[in-house]
Amino acid sequence: METKHLLPVLCGFASIFLTSSAFSQVKIGTNPTTINANSNLEVEGTNNKKVIVHRNDGTVVIENTPSGKITDSLLTVDPSGNVRMKSVESLRTVTQISPYIRLSGSVNYNTRQPLNAFTIKSMSVDLNNDMAYNAVTGEITILKPGIYFFSVVTTGHVDLGATATQNDHCTYFIVNNVSEQQVCGRSARFAPTASNSGIRALAVNDKVIVKLTTASNIDSTGIYSVRINMFKLSEKAN
Repeated sequence: METKHLLPVLCGFASIFLTSSAFSQVKIGTNPTTINANSNLEVEGTNNKKVIVHRNDGTVVIENTPSGKITDSLLTVDPSGNVRMKSVESLRTVTQISPYIRLSGSVNYNTRQPLNAFTIKSMSVDLNNDMAYNAVTGEITILKPGIYFFSVVTTGHVDLGATATQNDHCTYFIVNNVSEQQVCGRSARFAPTASNSGIRALAVNDKVIVKLTTASNIDSTGIYSVRINMFKLSEKAN
């Protein structure tokens, strides 16, 4: 009796095994009998574009996607693998929190002092987000690390007459007391402009200052107009 009952049981297991093997790959749509060996699932349209689920790692490939609209939402995946919808507006909000600062103002500085660099201080804060500015010391303190763009634009004396044959000045972008970059502006008697810009990797608590020197033959105190801009471009790659 036991032998007679064993045969149907074995046949049942074989049927389950064969059925499982036969349906381990599924193809839907156009060309339903043709499926890639590495696909668990393929859904093919009449234009022969497919949505594919790979059998070795479960990744999904979409061979055709329509162009998006500005009002469309984006899909994100959380740590548990759940797919969620996120609005484009929420990404704009993330972009807006990147650190930036814009300072402007003027300084009085005596000319003919090429070896006496003057730290530019007491600027007005026009814009600021996630950056600390000390008007007393002139220091900009970095609060978030990354790659930063900086720009320093200074304009010197107005024309002081025919006796002034040279009117120039230099600006220095300095990080942690180390000069990063120097740019000078020069003109014959008229007000020169120096534009100093670049990009720099900055870490948390780095101290940035801008200094000014002159080498003019105009022997007087002059008013220099100053604009200082910094903003974070991206994270540091390594």
